[in-house]
Formats: sequence, C-alpha cells, structure tokens
Amino acid sequence: MFMKGDLHTLKRICEYASKVMLVGEATIVAVLAILVGLGVASFASDLAADILSKVFGLDVPDDIPSAAGLAMVAFILVLALFTVWSIYSIMISIRDEHSPFTEGNTGILIRLSKVYLVSSVVLGALSMVYVGRLGPAAFMFFGCILVCVVLYCYALTVRYGAVLQDESDHTLRGPMAIVLRLDRVMADRKMSLNELAEKVGITNVNLSNIKTGKICAIRFSTLNGICRALDCQPGDILEYVEDDDED
Repeated sequence: MFMKGDLHTLKRICEYASKVMLVGEATIVAVLAILVGLGVASFASDLAADILSKVFGLDVPDDIPSAAGLAMVAFILVLALFTVWSIYSIMISIRDEHSPFTEGNTGILIRLSKVYLVSSVVLGALSMVYVGRLGPAAFMFFGCILVCVVLYCYALTVRYGAVLQDESDHTLRGPMAIVLRLDRVMADRKMSLNELAEKVGITNVNLSNIKTGKICAIRFSTLNGICRALDCQPGDILEYVEDDDED
C-alpha cells in the first residue's frame, strides 16, 4: 500500500526522470541517424567508412556478415528507443494518474515484453550471421527472453495492483444507515471468508470490510457476486436502520 508521502515522492521522481528520458530518446535518434547515414555514405566515401570503422567498430557493409553487423547495431538502437519511450510513457502516467497501477501501464509493459520476444529471434539471427559463433547468438537470444519474461511478470503485477486499486476506489469507509448482514448470511450458509472472497473474486481485506460494515459504497458487480455465491437476495445482506439522530 502506497502512503501519500511515498506516492508524492514517486510522482516527483517520475516528473524529473521523464525529462531525462526525453534527452535519452533524442540522443538515440541522433546516433541512429548518424549510423544509418554513415552506412549509406560508406559506399561512396572512404572518410565515412573510416568513421564507421573507428567510432562504431563496424566494417563497410560490402558483404553479408558486415551488413548483418550494421543491421544488428541499428536494431539495438531502435529497441533502445522503444524501451526508453515505453519507460517515459509509464513515468508520465505515474506523474499524472492517481495511482501507478493502471491498465494503461499494464498494456505498455505487455507490448514491450512482446517486442523483446520478437527481438530475441531477430538479434539472435543477426548475431549468428555477423559473428558466426553460437555463443554470442545464444547470449543475445536468452538475454532478450529473460527481459521479456521479467517485463511480462511485472505487467501482471501492475494489472493485479490495478484491480486492487479499483476495489479500493469503490470501497469507501464510513458510517451509514444501511447495515450489512453479510456475517449472518455467511454463518447460515457455513461459508468462510476466504472461500467467499475466492468465489466473488475480491480480496479478503475488502470482503472483511464489507462483512464488518466498514464501507459506505459497494458496487453492483460485487453485490451480484456475493448473492450468487451465497444463493441469497440483496435484501438478505442489506438492511436499512433509521438513524434516530438524523433529522
């Protein structure tokens, strides 16, 4: 659970770090443009070929291995560009949204994991052609696969956090004249808190809040799931008790 101070600090960090990401993106674009320009110019200019060799360590793409090397470096720069842009988008979302756990951030992470999955095949093949040895190609392949798996697991974590955040947003605490009789119905049905939470699809904490009446709002979808799991009517769970102090 994020404390307000922690979330404020995170938003500030993302605000400044996103500007650094923009500078990084501009740098990658510039390097990529220079690399492609030198690669094309190296066919007609010895100076461009020398710069390509001395600065980037690449030969003039006059055969398949050297062309594969140039293509691999260019692909890595494109991959870095997409990665930095994805991180920038997540930071902007964290800065502007009320929570870092959103479906938008989940989608960004899943797309990035798919890009690394495709990149594992592309970079593995290019590395094999360029170097001609299995070791570097396997390193490229499994390195991208590892990043893909980590990103996908993190995306699922963010998605789960988004579900919990949504439950929290719609489960507000406070006294109400509506009294919840969920504990009574659960006792009649001999159903435990864990079992009911699993059937309804909400957390034990939120179901406990509903059971003990520490809420002032409940979604129809949650009420529908509780009634289905307990085979009861909403009136069995909700009861209006007039407040004598209310005029």
